[in-house]
Amino acid sequence: MKRSDSILTLWLTTLPTTFSAEDTASIATLEARWSFSDSQQVESGSLAKLQDQIKHYCDSDDSMINSTLIIPGEQVSSIRTTAPNKRALQAVPYLVEDQLATPLEELHISHHPQESNTELLVLAIDQQLLENLMHMAKQIGLQCTAIVPDYALLPTSDNISCCTLDQRLLCKLPTGEGFCLPQLQGDEQQLLKSIAEQQETEVHPVDLETTELMGAASDLARNHTLLTGRFTPTASHTPRQTVKAAGIAIAASCLLLLSYALIAGWQFHDRADAYYTMAEQHYRDLFPESKRITNLRRQLQGKLNIAQGGNGGSADFLQLLSKSVPALNNTDQYRIRQIRYNQSQNSLQVELVSRNMNLLNELQQDLQRLNLIPSIRSANNSEAGVLARLDISRASNR
Repeated sequence: MKRSDSILTLWLTTLPTTFSAEDTASIATLEARWSFSDSQQVESGSLAKLQDQIKHYCDSDDSMINSTLIIPGEQVSSIRTTAPNKRALQAVPYLVEDQLATPLEELHISHHPQESNTELLVLAIDQQLLENLMHMAKQIGLQCTAIVPDYALLPTSDNISCCTLDQRLLCKLPTGEGFCLPQLQGDEQQLLKSIAEQQETEVHPVDLETTELMGAASDLARNHTLLTGRFTPTASHTPRQTVKAAGIAIAASCLLLLSYALIAGWQFHDRADAYYTMAEQHYRDLFPESKRITNLRRQLQGKLNIAQGGNGGSADFLQLLSKSVPALNNTDQYRIRQIRYNQSQNSLQVELVSRNMNLLNELQQDLQRLNLIPSIRSANNSEAGVLARLDISRASNR
């Protein structure tokens, strides 16, 4: 079998802070691992070395090798969410917007159904970075058929799977979500233990060779790829096929221009539906005890009237919030993004950005000294810091 017909698995072990596809010199020096599907050998080195191999094995200068690209998980946020129906799929970005540190307009969102069609694994990556990765692959002779975060290569189990690689700790939750932690002074292990306790599970170290991890990439590509929507890969074309495809594309563009007004009307209608679905989902998040929604505006007004009356769950909420404020009020160390109240469990659900993991642990200790029980639900590294979600309840509730 010719190498140009092979599928290549390429693992970028690091990415520079300012990555640009136009900087060919920096791209050539990037370190990576790679393996062809017709070979059991995993090679490593610079992308310049890989590019020389591609040129040697390709049949012609315009040949492209299909490839699965594995990138550092720090660049990809993963969130598990629920879409109650097919119409809600249009609103998936808005359903997870509050859990992302970057504005939606700067992100590419892909989602994949899990055990049921209503359960989704949502992946988010910077749009410009994704475009740069695609352009970089094309420069060295690759056509990306899938791009996946490296933590997705870990097996999914009832425990938190973790694997040490390149001074990093790859982690994957039982829900399919994943994240990466730097190995510094053992703080990552304590944070991982806290997450496991909250998930009521255990940490399960996975001892896998690089060859085994890379071998899993093609199987995971369909359910974990970032290449969806406008980034969905197309089949490779010969030059003649390319000209034919271009002619078809021009004809289709003319047709689209003629029907623009009609399509625009549909888009506004769909956007309105998406916003209503998003509002309905937020209402269910805030008031999970509400089983049926018949008039969203009237029901929400009723909840607000109860809260203003100072009875029921609102009093518990205010007491719990006032008790937590002394620990949460350190604006130099934390930035609060959202606070929700779970009336059935009488607990605060806090989403914040901490400067680092040490400060997150200190916050947990401060809350404990206030006779509160903090539980870290998740923590992910981002450019803004550590994006964390906590549950806070009073000791008397448990």
